[in-house]
Amino acid sequence: PDAPPIAIIVLKFTVHLVSRSMPTSPASERGLKINRNLFAESLHVLRLVRSNNVVRRAVFGVSWFWFVGTLLSAQLPNYAKLHMGGSESLNLLALALFSVGTGLGSLWCEKLSQRTVEIGLVPFGALGMTVFCADLYFARPGLAPETGITLLQFWQQAGSFRIMADLTLIGMFAGFFIVPLFALIQSRTERSELSRVIAGMNIQNALFIVSAAVTGIVLQRYLGFSIPQVFLLLAVLNAAVVGLPHPQWGE
Repeated sequence: PDAPPIAIIVLKFTVHLVSRSMPTSPASERGLKINRNLFAESLHVLRLVRSNNVVRRAVFGVSWFWFVGTLLSAQLPNYAKLHMGGSESLNLLALALFSVGTGLGSLWCEKLSQRTVEIGLVPFGALGMTVFCADLYFARPGLAPETGITLLQFWQQAGSFRIMADLTLIGMFAGFFIVPLFALIQSRTERSELSRVIAGMNIQNALFIVSAAVTGIVLQRYLGFSIPQVFLLLAVLNAAVVGLPHPQWGE
């Protein structure tokens, strides 16, 4: 029982040590005064985000990533229970596959872009997110054939590899989608405004996250959507929002 707290303390201490090796970043605008009125200052940084069309579109893409990720990940615990077989280990597996896929996509994105801002990866990532979200519906649109199964039993089921591949690839293509957008925001924003633009982006991200949570509740509780149907609708929405009419976010 003492192992988890000890592991957390060790992890936090390690992160602290690593963070001390980060290079210092001096203030880029020392004379900046922040309005103590949180509402007015929030509106100010949001207007700052919208002042540059390229940055505005990139910030929207980042916020949309959070909408998709929130709506998808919120379904995974019940998806593991109802459509994968029901054990806690399957819930952890689903979350791990999605998270690992996102990490791998982010790492490979750097190699594919060769350390440049390669905005062409954004529509490529969006396409992959759409395809594999839709395939997650077709992989198992109904309930799991068995419940209360172990991780090994799930692996032995027909169609289990397809579900695991879909979850991993959704995360991977999400990494392809999000990393160039962050790079674009940093490269196209004035240094003196970057921290405020990121603050405005985080405010917008929070609004999209809340919207995703509300959307999931409305779809399932009031419209009767199953979880696979939510995934299919998410694929359609992603194609519509990201792919039309101009997928070139940096132009």
